[in-house]
Parts: sequence; C-alpha cells; structure tokens
Amino acid sequence: MTDFFHGVETRRIDNSPVPVNVVATAIIGLVCTAPVHLLDADNQSVNTPRLITSLRNVAEFCGPDAPGFTGPQAFRGIYAQAAQIVIMVNVFDPASHKQSVNAEAVTLDGDAMQLANAQVISAVVKNQTGDTTYVAGTDYTLDKATGTITRLTSGAIAANSTLAVDYDYADMSLITSSDIIGGVDANGKRTGLQALKDVEALYGFTPKIIIAPGYCTLPTVATAMVASAESFDAEAFIDAPLGTSFQAALTGRGPAGTINFNISSDNAVLTWPHVRVDDGKGGTMLEGMSARLAGVRARVDREEGYHVSISNQVLPGVVGLEVPVYANRRDPNSEANLLNAAGILTALNAHGTGFRTFGNRSSSFPNSSAATTFEAINRTFAIIDESIERIASDFQDKPITAALIDALVVSVNAFLDRQIARGSLLPGSVAFFEASNNPATELANGHLTINRRYMAPTPAERITHEAQIDIRLYDNVAAQVAS
Repeated sequence: MTDFFHGVETRRIDNSPVPVNVVATAIIGLVCTAPVHLLDADNQSVNTPRLITSLRNVAEFCGPDAPGFTGPQAFRGIYAQAAQIVIMVNVFDPASHKQSVNAEAVTLDGDAMQLANAQVISAVVKNQTGDTTYVAGTDYTLDKATGTITRLTSGAIAANSTLAVDYDYADMSLITSSDIIGGVDANGKRTGLQALKDVEALYGFTPKIIIAPGYCTLPTVATAMVASAESFDAEAFIDAPLGTSFQAALTGRGPAGTINFNISSDNAVLTWPHVRVDDGKGGTMLEGMSARLAGVRARVDREEGYHVSISNQVLPGVVGLEVPVYANRRDPNSEANLLNAAGILTALNAHGTGFRTFGNRSSSFPNSSAATTFEAINRTFAIIDESIERIASDFQDKPITAALIDALVVSVNAFLDRQIARGSLLPGSVAFFEASNNPATELANGHLTINRRYMAPTPAERITHEAQIDIRLYDNVAAQVAS
C-alpha cells in the first residue's frame, strides 16, 4: 500500500552550511600520583579522569603537597601561568600502594606522639596490652600527613601512656611504570594513560597536552605517552631524567643513548634541563620542565592562539636551572642551539627578561625536515583537522547529493576563512571537491572525499640580516663637503 495522503504539506530540507567550531585546545591531561588518602572520601578518585578548573579544585581533588606525590607540584607549575583546565588521572591507590605496621609501640610525650611513618592511610589505636581500642575524634586525633597522634584530654587516653598502633601508610615506591602506562583492569576500567580515552565521553573534549611529571623520565612511560598523544593528535611533553648532563641529553637522541630521548614523533616535545622553582616551604627545588611547559602551551593557546610557538615564552616561577645553559643567539655552537638542533627544547635566562623557553621543534627533528617538525605547525594542523572532522555528525549518513557536497565545502571554507583572519592559516587555504577523487564507484559505495589545501605560518626561527659594507657611501660625504 502506498503512503496515501489527501491534503497539502511542506517538507523542509536543510542543505545549509553548518558552523565549524574550534575544538578545545588548552586541555592538559595529567597522569600523576595524588595524596587522595588525605581527602574526604567523596573526593577521592583513582584512575578516574577528574576535571580540575581552579586551585580550589586542586585542594579538593588532588590534595596538599606531600613527599613523593607528583600531582600537587605539577599543579603548582601549571597554575604558575594562570588558571587552566586539567584532566587529572591519579594512579595512587591507597588500597594497594601501601605498607602495613602491626602494634607499633609509641609513648605519648605529653599529649602527642609520632608514628615511625607519615602519610597514614588508616590507623587503629589501642592501649599497650591491645585490649582497649580508642576512638578517633573522641579519644585522639590523627594527622595523616605527618603521622602525629594527639590525645584529647576529654577522652580515655592517659597522658604519657604507651599505645599500640596498627596502621597502613602510603608507599610510593610501589608505584610502577605499569601504573602510569595503565591498561584495563579486571572490571573493565581503564587505568593510567589509558583512562584519558574516557575523557571525551565524560566531558566532551580530549586532552591536547599530555604530561606525567617524574614518571615521563622512564623510557617505557615516555613511549606510552607518545602513543597516547598520537592517538589524540595531542602533544606529550617529556623531561630528561634529573641529573642528565648536556652530553647525555644529546647522545640520548641516538641509538647509544641511555635515557628516554630516543623518540621521533611530531607529537612529542623533549625538554632539558630541570628547572629550579619555589618548593612552597621557603626554599627551592628542581622539577622537570614539562608541567610548566604545559601551562605555557595552554596560556599561549588562550591568549595568543594555538598557532603561536611555545618558544621564547616566559617561564614564571623559574629561578634557576639544574645545569647552566650557554645561550648566544649569534653562536651556532652554543649549547642552546645544539640542543635545539637535536630536537630538544631548553630554557635560557635572557638578560633582563628572566627565564624563557627556547626551541620550536618536536622530537621528529632533525630526523625529519617537514614543516610539521615545528611544534606550532603540527599543533595547528591537529586542531584544524579535528575541528573539521567534528562536523561529520551533521553530514554523515545523509544522502550524497550535490547540495550536501556544496554545503559541506562551504562549511569548511567558512571555518578556514576564520582561521586565516586570526592568523592561524595562510591566505589561500581552501577546501574543495575534486571530481577525480570521487569516482562514481566510490560515491556509490558511500565514500565522499573533500580535498583541503592549507598551510600554517611557521615561526621565525632564523632571522638573517645581510649587511653590505659599501665605501662608496663616502661619495655622499664628499658631495656634502663640496656643496
């Protein structure tokens, strides 16, 4: 039976172009260890991507500075630039990364006592004979961070008494590269770096900057970070190990290198040396550059544009370098230039400007001489490509007609024109339908190809002035005298 209808109707067919929006670029994926055992139970998360948008979120979901934990210090470096959006994956699990102590005998010195270990996860406090169990909050308080037990004078513990304490404490030596690299556990939950695959489903975007401070110095972790960055078309920032010499950083790029620098990828940026920063306690400490570089990249994205290089950018909070780097913009044999020539980003102390990043290239340089070895170029292409790919949901599975093709091409070109206007692409960047790439057999099989030709502006990495010495200019002097 036909679809019978006796009447008048209007069917609206929308073949209009659709807007293409730039994907979120300044999103940092941080895989770290956080002292979640010090947080309220509702705020503790293990191998679950957690959205952090402010320092208050850091306090709520990452926790305070604690020896051996990488998360709090990473956030200090990231937020030294300005507020950023970070997806934190904490791999420290209080249920497994711990040691247990049974019946540790401690004697109160007045009202307080100190356990042999700090970073206490849980504790049971009893009298010396073990037949009386005291109640937290009624008989005593426990400072988990320091391992200090203080008796409450209103409780049942006598001053100067000896207690027996059973407790678990965090042991960061139990964290392995496998925890950071991650996988899928017995319950089907992704862990470590693999948990970043859940970010889009949870929050609607993917991380475009990936860091794992401290652990990225392990070759297996660095390799996994590159694989993760390539899957998201993101960037992995990878530090050399603490204590790496200038020579070791350079030789680390070759097959004989013994560090984590034997990497060649447009999606990885290598950094050396460590930088000296405030430790939050009135002193200084050394840390890898990756967290602060991630903050720089996110800030530059937001304030200047994703097409702008991360080189020659201020590093707020940096007061020194692990190893002095000789930098002379006129000397091709300077250490800074040799590092850049090997595909390593470094830092230098420019006179009167403070510490700055120095280096435009990814780890694929110098093995490759393609334009995509420029970190900013590859990043621009990644952002442009993903932004355009995301309009597929508006066109995918609709009938392939001339109207659909025209609408798709117009949509893409409108987007490219906006990027040209903001300076992210060069004039002439264009999308078009090429008939030779779309034979009838392909179109009949549901396969439509739209061609695109584009280019992003390269950083002015090398500026040459040609100066001609011309003694004939004295003719002008002579002419002036004669007149």
